[in-house]
This record gives sequence, structure tokens and C-alpha cells, in this order.
Amino acid sequence: EEFASQLPQWLDIDSFTTMMALDDLLANNDSFSGMGSNYYLFYDKTNEKFRFLSWDMNLAMGGMGRRRQPNDNEPELNAEEERQRQILEEWLKEGGFNEADDTEVRANMPPGGGFNRGSSRNILKDRFMANEAFAQMYNEKYEVLKQEIFGQEWIVDKINQLASTFTSYNSRHQIVDQTAYNSGVEKIKNFVGTINSQ
Repeated sequence: EEFASQLPQWLDIDSFTTMMALDDLLANNDSFSGMGSNYYLFYDKTNEKFRFLSWDMNLAMGGMGRRRQPNDNEPELNAEEERQRQILEEWLKEGGFNEADDTEVRANMPPGGGFNRGSSRNILKDRFMANEAFAQMYNEKYEVLKQEIFGQEWIVDKINQLASTFTSYNSRHQIVDQTAYNSGVEKIKNFVGTINSQ
């Protein structure tokens, strides 16, 4: 009762639920909501509350990979994806995750993916999600953001537009390998399609 009544006095609940929901929707495992990393804690003097600010989201949308399960019907990993999977396994071990944790995490994973509610390694998140009212706030924020981000007909058109703009620039400046870039764009579109089908 004390936690539930006092937390809103210290923490901007809306920005907190927004950050966690976005991390989970974008499968941003290398985050506060996932491995407890890559965020700033900012004290806002205007409302005298703390805010969580995400950063370093380069591994979102499955960029960090995920553990394969024996019954997965996905294609075999290529060499780069296998290397990323091995890095993820090492990070999880270093962070104190084990197979028991992983089973619990997967049982509590929302449609967007991400190591969230099930993890026993994040006391603030666990206590927050254990509170029925706070958990409801999270669930509502998750559904609103899912609709605003992935529920729009224009999202694939926007991805194609941005990819086309970069491809045009890349053809003149050769910043990255275009084939690898095209593959990345397809993975993002596949990720969006997976979320939309859930």
C-alpha cells in the first residue's frame, strides 16, 4: 500500500509506462524493460518527479536476436544472426539470467516480445507490475501505443519512403552495403507484420 500510494509522488508514471510499453512493443531487449540497461533517470524540477528516458535503441525490433526454441518454425540463423544469439546468451548469463528465469520470462511475455514482466532481476518493474492498478496502466498504454504505431495503414509506406530516401543517398555516397541494408529493411517490415497479425 505504501509503495502504491507514494510511487506517483516520486515517479512520472505516464512516462514510465510509456517507456516500458515502447521497449516491449519494439522488442527492445537491451533496455530498462529488458535487461535493465540503456536509460537515464532524470529529475524534472517542474513537477518534482523522476522520469525514465530511453537511449541506445539500435538493437530494437529484434536486432538483439532472441533465443530459439526447439519448436520454432523459423529459418535457421545465418552466421551473423548466430553470432548475435551467442552474444545475447553471454549477456544474459552475465546479467544473472538462467534457464528458469527465461522460462518464466517467456510465459509472461506480451505479443511484442522483450524480456519484461517475468524477470526477477528488476525490483522496480516487478513491484510495479505486481500492483493491479499499475499493471492496468501499463496494459492500457501498451494497447494505445500498439494501435498508434503498428495499427496504421501507412506504416509500411513510411518505411518504404524512408528506405528509398536513404537508398538514393547511399547510391551516391556508399555508406553501407546496400544488400545488407535492404535485408534490414525487410526484417523491419516483417517485424511490423508480425505485430499487426497478433
